[in-house]
Amino acid sequence: MTSKRWLCALLLATATAFALGGCGGDEPTNPGNNTGDSFDDTAAATQASVAAPQAAALAQSITSIADGVGAKDGTYAWNAETMRWEYHYVYAGAGYDYDWTYTAQYLDAGGTPQQAAAGAASVTHTMHGDMDYSSSQSGYDITYNYVYDYDVTITGIGTALYAMTGNGGYDIDYHIVGPSYDQTASYVVDWETLGDGVTVAPGGCPSGTIRYTFEPYHLDVVFDGSSTATHTLYNSSGGTVAAGSGTYPLSCGR
Repeated sequence: MTSKRWLCALLLATATAFALGGCGGDEPTNPGNNTGDSFDDTAAATQASVAAPQAAALAQSITSIADGVGAKDGTYAWNAETMRWEYHYVYAGAGYDYDWTYTAQYLDAGGTPQQAAAGAASVTHTMHGDMDYSSSQSGYDITYNYVYDYDVTITGIGTALYAMTGNGGYDIDYHIVGPSYDQTASYVVDWETLGDGVTVAPGGCPSGTIRYTFEPYHLDVVFDGSSTATHTLYNSSGGTVAAGSGTYPLSCGR
């Protein structure tokens, strides 16, 4: 799966995790608190179930991005003015409006941009996605806006070990209106690589940690070089939240 495709899938998965809150019962379930200031255990565990596969997909994309995915397969277009590869995706339908932009800039050892992935020493990969959704379900009107950003740099291209460092996050604004019911929620989730970042040898499995923060909780997704990632959700006291912790299988090293 290309870096574009896995991220599209994850954006949809994140949005769906909230949208499905309105299914099954007469009254939509609030995805968390309605203050936008903090999460509770239930909302944090829901976010953990989305963040863990997102982190896994990001870590597993390192090799393909370093190898020039998008530039090689024709998905991205070269922009001579910005000296980078770019892809812009716009879609409207079934209540959704997407506007996503991806960029990849390959740099030589001196930090000068170059068009070819071959011979580069590093690559900076960015993404900005904006998605709006609206739906009417059983007398309830649901609208939300989802914005996702990330900025990562992969070094070690052409060597036996790639290293990815960076950060990103997503904001969600959610509004449900129904008979005698009006609820608004706003959520902010940030993530970053810890320490020296996430490393991976070509053909191998990643090592390192990606931390997601949704106040007052944080989720550590740990890669240990095996084909399984471990994710642990911590509360504000440093205790673990079992409902948001577990493992996630990786497709590397097989």
